[in-house]
Amino acid sequence: MINGLPSAAGTNSPGSHPASYRFAGRPRQVALIIREDSGGFPAGGTQTGLATASGVRDGIVPLRLPLTVAGCCNDPAEQPYIEGELRPRMGDDVRWVGEADRRTKLDLLASAGCLLFPIQWEEPFGMVMIEAMACGTPVVALRRGSVPEIVEEGVTGFNCDHLAQLAQAIGSVDRLDPRACRGRVHRHFDTDQMAAAYAALYQQLCWRHPRSEPAARMIPLLR
Repeated sequence: MINGLPSAAGTNSPGSHPASYRFAGRPRQVALIIREDSGGFPAGGTQTGLATASGVRDGIVPLRLPLTVAGCCNDPAEQPYIEGELRPRMGDDVRWVGEADRRTKLDLLASAGCLLFPIQWEEPFGMVMIEAMACGTPVVALRRGSVPEIVEEGVTGFNCDHLAQLAQAIGSVDRLDPRACRGRVHRHFDTDQMAAAYAALYQQLCWRHPRSEPAARMIPLLR
C-alpha cells in the first residue's frame, strides 16, 4: 500500500514532474539528505549516515567521494546532539550544509554521485528519493518502508539490509545509468501519470458501487 492505495493499481503518490528537475551527468560526490520527518535527531538517518563517518566513510574515502550532509536542524533541542555527536564525526571529507531550501536541495541532488538514504523508520513514501532519481541520481538506501518499491534494485540504486552494505553499494553506482533513474520517475511518479492513475482508479471504484448515490454523481466528472 502506498498512501492508502494498492501498489498493484499502479498509482504512486505524491508526484513529481521530471521536467522541473535539472538532469546532470555523474559527478563524483555523495549527497546525504536528512529530513525532519524522517525522525529528526537522533532517531533519523543522520547518525547512521555519519556512522559512515567511520563506517561508510571507510568505503567513501578510498573512492575519493566527499560526503555532503543537508537537513533540518533549527530546533534548539537538536543543537546539543548536532554539536556533541554529529560535528565531531565530520572529517575533512564531510561538508555540512544544514537546512537547504528547495533550489539548494535540487542543485545538490543534481550534482551528486548518489543519494545516501539510511532511513531509520518505515517511511511510507520518501519524496527525496524520486527527486534524486528525477535528477538522474541513483539512491543507495536501507531497505525500510517504501524504499524497495521506489528504488529498482541494480537499476536506479541499491537497497541494503545492513549499514555495512552501504559503502559497497556506493562503490557500484558508477555502473548505473542516470537515464534509467529519470525514466523510472517519468513512468511511475510523474504528476500527470499520477493524476490519471488516481482518476482511473476512482472511476473503477465508482462503477463497482453503482448503488452509492455520491459515487454515481462522481462518474460524469471522471469521464
